[in-house]
Amino acid sequence: LYGGGLGQLGRQALAVVVVAAYAFLVTYGIGKAIDRLIGFRADEEHEQQGLDLTVHAESAYDHGVLGHGAPLSGTPKTPKVHA
Repeated sequence: LYGGGLGQLGRQALAVVVVAAYAFLVTYGIGKAIDRLIGFRADEEHEQQGLDLTVHAESAYDHGVLGHGAPLSGTPKTPKVHA
C-alpha cells in the first residue's frame, strides 16, 4: 500500500472503530440523560389529539377549507382612486 503499509492501515482501521464506539457511547449517554430528565415522547393523549394543536396551538394543514387563499393572478387587487 502507498505511504505506510499494512501497519498504518491497521492503525487507521483501529482508530475508526475507536472513534465510532466513542461517538456511539457519548450519543447513547446523552440520549439516556434526556430521556430520564425530560423524555423524548409526548403524552399519549396529546399524540392522539395531534401535537400541532396541543403543543403548538396551531394547525399545520387545514383540511376543512377548500378554495380559499390568494388568487392566482399576478396583478394585485387595489382599489381605484378617484381624484
